[in-house]
Amino acid sequence: MSAFIAVKHADCIQLLTDGACYNGDYILTAIVSKVWAARCVPIAITGRGTWSVLDRIAKDIVEEADETGSVDHVIECFIPEYLDGLRATDMQDVDGDVSIAAWSETTGPQLYYINFPGGKFGGEGKMKSVPAFPRS
Repeated sequence: MSAFIAVKHADCIQLLTDGACYNGDYILTAIVSKVWAARCVPIAITGRGTWSVLDRIAKDIVEEADETGSVDHVIECFIPEYLDGLRATDMQDVDGDVSIAAWSETTGPQLYYINFPGGKFGGEGKMKSVPAFPRS
């Protein structure tokens, strides 16, 4: 029941989320922030799925961004290795979808999407780049 909208433009990324947390019976149990942002670099993560899983993945990514001070490092090195590590375990237990909005040091605004196998759409758990939304 959670939702987010992420749109990449040529000069920015727009990220909108709900704040709802639900239990297994789809009963609203809390209103929370569903955006994790690094303190030192322009990267933010949102998603939907099991809260504890999403929280862990997002925190791992933003902590790496803050430690290295580089969006490019996180996107090009850390996340691919991190996802390989999840696949080496039992990724079928990872459910949900993650959207990563970032401003790359070399390529400007970037938007990525990860759909995990246990999620509603049964993805591959690989990061995919989302193209910019055309402006008229």
